[in-house]
Amino acid sequence: AGMLTLPGDVPLVTADEIGRIIEAHRSAPSFTIVPSHDEGGSNAILLSPPEVVPLRFGVDSFHPHLRAATARGIRPTVLRLPGIALDIDNPQDIAMFLRIPSQTRTRALLDEGGPLEAFLSASPELAGSTGPSTLTGNSRGPDLVDAGIKPRCGEEGQEDFAQ
Repeated sequence: AGMLTLPGDVPLVTADEIGRIIEAHRSAPSFTIVPSHDEGGSNAILLSPPEVVPLRFGVDSFHPHLRAATARGIRPTVLRLPGIALDIDNPQDIAMFLRIPSQTRTRALLDEGGPLEAFLSASPELAGSTGPSTLTGNSRGPDLVDAGIKPRCGEEGQEDFAQ
């Protein structure tokens, strides 16, 4: 048995990315993690068994999760997935999201005008961040680099974490 946890503020997550997490997960005991774009947060964690590593979320949870798994003798698998990496925690994250074309419910809500106009008028430095509302990504999910965004977590892909 295992447990997958995802926060509710990752509007660009795709079924393909969730499948990649499951495919990369090793036999128990195992810990697979996807960091946020700034490598501060833990945006997806798959553990087996579910209680193998205690979870703690919030600002700067990614590195403590890696240390907690390693302390229990588990070599974490780290995946860098652009859709899951973009969580919405602050106005800059919203601006980043708005630069990425998508057909998500989040984008539709923002495109309705009310919330987006209020947000942009309160944050004039973010005006002009809205891009087209058509999906131009690929089967792997949104391409942050193509949208002019360079995630600090490096290239998309998988790596083993070893201290």
